Amino acid sequence: MFEIIVVEPAGAGWSVDVPGLVNQMFFATGREAETVARRLATRLAGAGRGVEVEIRLRGGAIAGRYLCFPRAANEEETAAPAPRPMAVPKDSLAGGMTIIPHGTGGSGWQTSI
Repeated sequence: MFEIIVVEPAGAGWSVDVPGLVNQMFFATGREAETVARRLATRLAGAGRGVEVEIRLRGGAIAGRYLCFPRAANEEETAAPAPRPMAVPKDSLAGGMTIIPHGTGGSGWQTSI
């Protein structure tokens, strides 16, 4: 059975309701609330507990669900390698441009002249 962590609007902000905790957590944005809920779900799944994160909209409709399956006791934890910045010599690109990764995991690129 999965525990359900609920992310939902609360007044001017957003709340994260976790089973077993007396108090809800409150955040200014839904993005912050969802990020914390997903990280918590991942940690609980790593501890052997199945977790569902339920994201609700202001009208109460469910916007999304994320399932984190429990890690088996004999399964080793594997972490993704940390992203590394890409080093490009200035003279290797036309016009003296340097490519600079930004964000996490090199998901976006910007150019600097």
